[in-house]
Amino acid sequence: MIDLSKLNSRLSTDYKTPTTWNFHIERCANYRTRFVIESVMALEKELQKRKSNLLILFGKPERLLKELSEFLKKNDCEIHQIHTHKEVSRTLMKRNTRKSHFMKKYAYEELVVEKELTKIWNKTIAFHHDTTMIHPDDVDFTFEQTPKVYAHFRRRIEKMNQPVRPLLQIPDELPAFPDIIWKFPQSEQGKDLLEELYEAFAFEKDERSAFPWPGGEDAARKRLENYLFKTDGAINYKQTRNGMIGTEYSTKFSAYLSHGCLSPRLIWHELNRLQSQKKIDKTGGDEDGIYWIRFELLWRDFFRFLVAGSGNRVFHLHGFRDMSNKEAQEDLKKKNSYSNKVWKSNNDQFNKWKVGQTGMPYIDASMRELINTGFLNNRGRQNVASYIAKDLELDWRIGAEWFESLLKDHDVYSNYGNWQYGKYKKDLFHCLLH
Repeated sequence: MIDLSKLNSRLSTDYKTPTTWNFHIERCANYRTRFVIESVMALEKELQKRKSNLLILFGKPERLLKELSEFLKKNDCEIHQIHTHKEVSRTLMKRNTRKSHFMKKYAYEELVVEKELTKIWNKTIAFHHDTTMIHPDDVDFTFEQTPKVYAHFRRRIEKMNQPVRPLLQIPDELPAFPDIIWKFPQSEQGKDLLEELYEAFAFEKDERSAFPWPGGEDAARKRLENYLFKTDGAINYKQTRNGMIGTEYSTKFSAYLSHGCLSPRLIWHELNRLQSQKKIDKTGGDEDGIYWIRFELLWRDFFRFLVAGSGNRVFHLHGFRDMSNKEAQEDLKKKNSYSNKVWKSNNDQFNKWKVGQTGMPYIDASMRELINTGFLNNRGRQNVASYIAKDLELDWRIGAEWFESLLKDHDVYSNYGNWQYGKYKKDLFHCLLH
């Protein structure tokens, strides 16, 4: 947005591409769909406040981009530059796109728009690393050199003098939105469809939900302000983060982080401000909740760096481990008994697990909370994940896909990273600001 504010006019677009899953699970169920729609609507309002706007399109991006390009050319509207997020997995996934249909779908989602932008417009594309707290250009290792153990990764980051870049100032006003775009045939259709979907995915909120808030930047900033400065939530975070009931036992930043409503860099700098106000020692400690919020933010970055360095292995049965040669396979067999395990395929067990009918009260209560609210506390995630993988002995990826379908706060790095990173260990999940 900062770069775009320097241009004479700006066109913001947002594409949402529905897909299916390897285990045939609906990818984005009602809670996350509604949250995404709320976030897009909130973005539109924020842009309008700054004298700009947002074009919302539904359909296959490669087709829509081509049609939009042809329309703009006919109306003498020149595109100077294209700005987009740089998802850290996209370039690494080019290497293995032919291995399976499952991998093709992920590679397709990550790469097609990028290719078509270059092909259709033949313009310079500016990529921005906006989803990580630590900018990849600021560390002393490449993605491929990312430490495979979180503690090693964290120590490398903590040694940096200024690990997180300063925040950029948001312009009060952006260049006018080009009027010609509203004559594009799909423009009004997109907005109307978004409003229809907003109503179609309406649901009665469960008053017991630990995450009752809507999507959008305004709601995200209010949550941040309340948790950090209007309560002692951040100060007490380490002691309360594994709670299960209520809204205040943890930050609840995760959904806002996942959908770009809240920047991890903003959280970092707001924590600095809180430390200054409370005069808290920055070295951290067992009683320093602020330190542990940063600790979880680094976990979030850790998975992004790992995926960037290992490509689509995050979706493989053995996860981040490189199992491409016999030596690696034999080495894993020696180190861990789970490497030889034949994972079961039992639809009846999975169906009972996903709706909370296993007969295990705690597991069932957790899964019902997930179904009825689109959210589940960290300890609940650990236990239901452990149950399906360690007790039912089902392929952990079917559980990961069910989480992706239902969780409001799903992001592919944290979800798949958490499920497979701890598959051979006692615990399966880390907080990641749930």
